[in-house]
Amino acid sequence: MLTGMWGCSKRELPANQIGEVQFMFDGTIGAEPVVYQAGVNGLYMYSGFFKDSQGLWTLKTQFAQQGCVNCDSFLSFELKDVAVSNDSTLSGTVFDIFGSTGGVFDSYSLDSIEQTLQTETFFFSADFTPGNHYWYFDDGSIDSGTYVTKNFQTLGMKNVRHVVEYLGNTDSLSNSFNADLQSLCRPHFSISTDTLTHQVVVQSLAGGFSSFSWDFGNGTFTNTQTSGAAYNLPGLYTVTLTASSPSCSLMTYKQKANFTGNPNYPVANFGYGANLNTITSLVPRLNTSAFIISLKREGKVYHSYKKLKDIDQSGNPVFTAEVVEGYIKNEKGNNTVKVKGRIDTWLYNEINPNDSIKITSNKLTIAAAYP
Repeated sequence: MLTGMWGCSKRELPANQIGEVQFMFDGTIGAEPVVYQAGVNGLYMYSGFFKDSQGLWTLKTQFAQQGCVNCDSFLSFELKDVAVSNDSTLSGTVFDIFGSTGGVFDSYSLDSIEQTLQTETFFFSADFTPGNHYWYFDDGSIDSGTYVTKNFQTLGMKNVRHVVEYLGNTDSLSNSFNADLQSLCRPHFSISTDTLTHQVVVQSLAGGFSSFSWDFGNGTFTNTQTSGAAYNLPGLYTVTLTASSPSCSLMTYKQKANFTGNPNYPVANFGYGANLNTITSLVPRLNTSAFIISLKREGKVYHSYKKLKDIDQSGNPVFTAEVVEGYIKNEKGNNTVKVKGRIDTWLYNEINPNDSIKITSNKLTIAAAYP
């Protein structure tokens, strides 16, 4: 056996293993009996590991002639990790991998999976429409206009600042809300201003709250869902709602009442809401716990999966592991295991899937080096 990060330099079998066949394939390929034995007739088992294009650690081993890993004919085996690992180790232990599917490993598949996600598109609408309007979001993005939409890339609390400029005057207003999917913890309210009587009427529109506290900015405080106040002096007043409930934390929302006497003063009040969207997309299948057998024979390459998209091959059993046990470390210090199992599947020509070969073996022992 030769093991490593995927190299071809020869290493003799350990002295205490000479004369003993440790790794072998004894079965049929097509109608032909085939026996591969590592250490016999110049045949060796090469083993290594790598991360594939999906980010999955792949343990690969193959029977080939000494000093050549691409010669006719050879058998190779690849086993995929059960999950993507974010570091230089497997997602679990190598024994977790071989035991995760009860010892039965399915085929690799080139098809895609239909993924359906629900998301919300938020919209923000300015109450005061003349002038220039700017919207600042806490992810650093900026938008402009009296009506804008926003798709947040993450959930949780979001802050929005609205700035309006008109006739040399500028006003701004910031509010926060919960962007979790269809959250009820989104405080907002309607405000009605009567400039003749200098009164405002407010009503909370947030269905997820049960406690309401109003600060009208003029020394008036109330605690009902619908409330109001009178203003004796001219000015621009900030009305603040503080709302809470057993399921929502204490949250605030602000709007302004314009009693400046200037109806053209740019007040930065805004309303918001969200529309629920369903997004369907195709994503490549993550081939965890997949097992790939490849054969090169007479210039043709065969695999245990059809090289075709749009067909689900992931439910086709390819290999059954029966015994997994620790083995000696290789010359690079990588751990290895010895795996015994059986095969009963089909191999398909990678160019012509209609050209297939049956492969079976009840006497298969391979090595697997792992990170």
